[in-house]
Amino acid sequence: MTRAGRLTIRKAIIQAAEEKHASGSQDIVLTEYVVNALNKSGTPKRRESAKDMADAMAL
Repeated sequence: MTRAGRLTIRKAIIQAAEEKHASGSQDIVLTEYVVNALNKSGTPKRRESAKDMADAMAL
């Protein structure tokens, strides 16, 4: 995995956690939240890669 790929996943995890925290919930961040963040994130250049990562995580 490339450094850019790790950064994309790291950003998605943080984004999912921030959204969960903002909703007032103290529950853990589930994989499906990270998948949703990956589907919403990424620059146009990296969007295809982020979608592939999200699809792999959703399995």
